[in-house]
Order: sequence, then C-alpha cells, then structure tokens
Amino acid sequence: MKNLILAGAVPLFLVVATARPPADDEAARLRPSAEPVAETQPPPPPAESQPSQHDSAPDEAEASTVNARKTLLDQLDRDFQTLVNRSPHRDKLLKAEAHLDAVNDNSHWTEYARATSIIRQVPDAASIPLLMRYLVLHAERSSQHVYLPEYRKTLEQITGRQFAIHYQAGPNVPEFMTRQVAELNQQWWQKQKATLSLRHDNMTADQLAMIAKSIRQRVKSSGDFSGSGGGRDTAYGSYHNVYYRLLKKVEGDSLNRLPVGGKMIPLFLGIDSDDDEQANTRQAVHSVFPYELVWILAEYAKQGHRKQIQSIATSTQHDTATRLICHLALFRSGSRYPTEAIIELLDQERDLERRLIALASLRWSNQAGQDKLAKTLDDQNQEVVAIAACALKSPVTTETLQTLQQKLDNSTSNTPSMLYSAMGNLNSAREKRAWQQVLIHSLKRNLDDSHLGYIVNGFVDSWDIPYAQYSPTREEDNLTRARLALQYSKDEIEKQADAVANAKTLVQSLQTQLNAANTIHEIRQTELRRLLVLQSENVIDSQQPQRAQQRLQACVQDVQQIKQQLNTETIKLQSLIEQQVAPHKDAP
Repeated sequence: MKNLILAGAVPLFLVVATARPPADDEAARLRPSAEPVAETQPPPPPAESQPSQHDSAPDEAEASTVNARKTLLDQLDRDFQTLVNRSPHRDKLLKAEAHLDAVNDNSHWTEYARATSIIRQVPDAASIPLLMRYLVLHAERSSQHVYLPEYRKTLEQITGRQFAIHYQAGPNVPEFMTRQVAELNQQWWQKQKATLSLRHDNMTADQLAMIAKSIRQRVKSSGDFSGSGGGRDTAYGSYHNVYYRLLKKVEGDSLNRLPVGGKMIPLFLGIDSDDDEQANTRQAVHSVFPYELVWILAEYAKQGHRKQIQSIATSTQHDTATRLICHLALFRSGSRYPTEAIIELLDQERDLERRLIALASLRWSNQAGQDKLAKTLDDQNQEVVAIAACALKSPVTTETLQTLQQKLDNSTSNTPSMLYSAMGNLNSAREKRAWQQVLIHSLKRNLDDSHLGYIVNGFVDSWDIPYAQYSPTREEDNLTRARLALQYSKDEIEKQADAVANAKTLVQSLQTQLNAANTIHEIRQTELRRLLVLQSENVIDSQQPQRAQQRLQACVQDVQQIKQQLNTETIKLQSLIEQQVAPHKDAP
C-alpha cells in the first residue's frame, strides 16, 4: 500500500468520479487476481499546463493590446513635447506634467488638482495630449473615479468641446479608457493638432457656451449653497446662503482665469447678447437662484466689465432674476449697495426665493432699505417676515421694535425659528427691555417647552447671558431657564444702575476738582501779574516771578489733567446710560 501511495495512486476525488462498472461484472472484479496488479500510474498533468496549438492566441492578443497602448502613449507624449517646446506657457505646462507624473495612490494622490489648476489658467493646445495621456495612465490608479472625470472636464473647459469620454467603475476601466482615448486621438486630435487654437476670440458661440457651462459647474461645486439644510424657500436657507456664502471668498482657483470678452457675460446669464440690437431679449430661466453666477460676474466686474454688468442690471428688458444677479455681483465686487434698485426689484418680484434673497441683502442698505424691511414685517408670509427681521440693523426704530415685540407676543409653534434668532441680534437697551417684556409675557401664556425654548434662546442672545447662568446643570427645562435668565437680567439692571450712579458721582467729583483747579489757576495768574509789576518797578528781583511762573505752569497741567479725566469719565457715563436697561415693573 505504501508503494502504491508513493507511486502516485489515483486520488480519491478521481476514483469517486470514475464510472461504476456494469453490475454483471461486479463479482469478477472483486475476485483476487492470480497475476500481480500493476502500480497505478499518476494522472496526466492539468490541461492548462499542456502545450496546445491554441495557447498562443490569447498571448498574441494581449501583446497586441499592450503594443497599441504603448504606441498611443508614445504618440501623445511626442505631441505634447512638440507643442510644449514652442508654447509661451512652456514652464507652467511642464510643471503641470510634473504634478501629474507625481500622482500616486497615497501621499501624492492630490497632485492632479495642482496640474489641472495650471492647465485651466493657461489654456494651451499642448495640454490636450497631456491630459489624454493621463486619462490612460491614471485609469489604473485607485482614485480613477476622481482623476478621469476631472481630466475630461478640464479638456472641455479649455477647448469648448464636449467629449464622449465616459467613466464607468468596473474591472476593465484601463482597457475601456484606452479604447476611448485611442478613438478620440484618431478621429479628432490627430486631425486637429496642427491648426487647433484655444484662443477664446477664435471660438464659436457654441464653444464659448460650453466653456461657460463648464466654469459655472466648477464654481458651483466649489461652494455649498444648500442653505445649511434649509429649504430654498425658507428664511433659514436664504440667511445662510446670503450671509455665509454670497460674500465668502471663493475657494480654490475656479475664478482665477475667466474667458475674456464681454460676449461671455450674456452666455453665463443665459440671455441674448446685448451687443446684438436685432435680437429680441429673452427671459433667462432661473428656477433655482444661481449664487455661483454672482461670484462669476463679480470677477468679470473686477476685470473691467463693470459697465456692461451695470447696463444689464438696470435694463427693464431683463427679468428680475437676471437683474438681481447683476446687482449683487456688482456689490460683491466692491460697488456701493444699490438700495433703491433692490427695493424696486422687490416691488416687482413674485418668486419667493428671490424675495428672500433680496430682503436678506438689505442688511447692507441705507435707511431707506431699513424702512422697507420694517414695512415687510407686516407681510402675510412668515418666512418673509423672519428674513426681514434678520436683515434689520440694531438699534431699530421704536415703531419697528413695537412691531417685532408684537410678533413675538403673538408667536405660535409655527412661527419660523429665524424670527427669534433675528431678534436675538438686537441688543440695545430698548431692545433688551422689549425682550424682557416678551419673556415675562411668554411665562403667562403657558407655552409648550419647545416654543418657550425659542423665546429663551432669543432672550439670552440679546442679553448675552452665559450658558451656565441660566442652565447651571444643563438639564433644566425651559421654564426654569426662563426664570433664571430673567433673574440674571434683573441683577444686570441693578448692576447697571449702580455703575451709572458711581460714574455720575465720579464725574461730579471731577467737575468739583476742575472748578477748584480753575480757581487756583486764576489766583496763580493774578499773583504772577502782580509780581511782574513789582519787578518792573525794581521792588523785587526776578526770582519771585520765576517761582510764581512755575507754580502757574503746574496749575495749568493740573487743570489739563483733570479736564482730560473728566472728558473720559463723561464719555463712559454716557455709554453706561445708553446701555442701561430701564427696570420692568413685572420683572422678578
């Protein structure tokens, strides 16, 4: 048996797989044989290890694919080297190539972004074979899903053409991408490379429109205009988009280089060129407000196209959305806020999102804009009321404050939370007292805990109350927090009264000192004049007048010092009086 095993007996899985002999031969098979049984021969080698006349076909196909890929890459590299050596942007493009070459799957995987940034800033025909080459090479990288779409978008942005280069995740991405690039190379690039120009003034309107679309998508992706979770028709969403995004510096290089020429601006806005007098101006369609266009047009304004944008903004031929975009872009670029123009647009606007945006922007308006916001507080839409309150600047007028206080006194569980937050930004003495009245009134209304919580939050924001003062254990309900906050406000009012009283006492004391110093000053002046007369009559020598002069100078310094101190303390007193909140008769 040992010899049989060593000789390579048929494995068990092969024995099991052997066909069973016919039944009538079973007995004969089981009888011992008179002749010795030959040792079982080892099984033949696996089929794949046996040479076959067909084995060379896959190898030849694979070799052909490898050779075709190498030929493609070599050709694209030669094209790049030829074009880059006569390019005015040679150094920058070679730097871009170095960034692409440095890309790996770990420490340098983001080098691609530096490369595409350079390429977008200096559109050059040499960039086309460079990007095509790395569409093939980086299809083998782990971050291919990032690289390949980025290279395609960059190609489209610099050429103004749309390319049928698609990325689809899967095991055959390198082969699939190689075929697409090879087809693009054969059918387009090799035919165009000798004459292709990327100068924007040589491009067709369709190419420029494609570039505008590409830039707009890139700028939009560089900023978050989701409203921090708030809907597009809510005060919350508009508040975050306008105040935290509209004037925010654009990250990255999205706007570092825009296509020159005034004809690009209408393309971005989606309107007919204002250079074409025969064209009928069509209304641009902006179902969702395009914040990214405000960024883009602001850059064009900085680059010398301010008059063109101003012309569109003030033209009644254009729709309110287009005009609002232009006005906000001009303001972002450094122009004065156009209060009157925004008010005019508001009177015409019917779209809720654009109304909210325009109202929010009135925070930077003059008094006419603040008056418009005050009137808007009577609007039937609570979102409109909330954003108008957010745009108000403290201190508001007495009439406006009364309106806001009435809104809070009559608030319900459906009142937008932004209204409470907006009033929390009002922190003058009159506004703090109004908040105190609102909170006292709210405690009498028996509001639910959530509703009362909004009012408490607005109150503590206005009064700037430390969290530990109204929620020491962090587990108090809002009723307890409200009472603690009210007590804090009462204590603050008492402290303010004491501070004002002390400041008044100090000012009065300094005034008394100044009066005494002025009296002494007059005495010193009289003394000096008398001694000078005696000196002129040779009754006394010059020493006594000199000492009198020194005493007078010291007195003058005392008067100046007391005056300066009195002026400082008077200003402090005035500030304390302005900040002093009048006590409320119903305060705890």
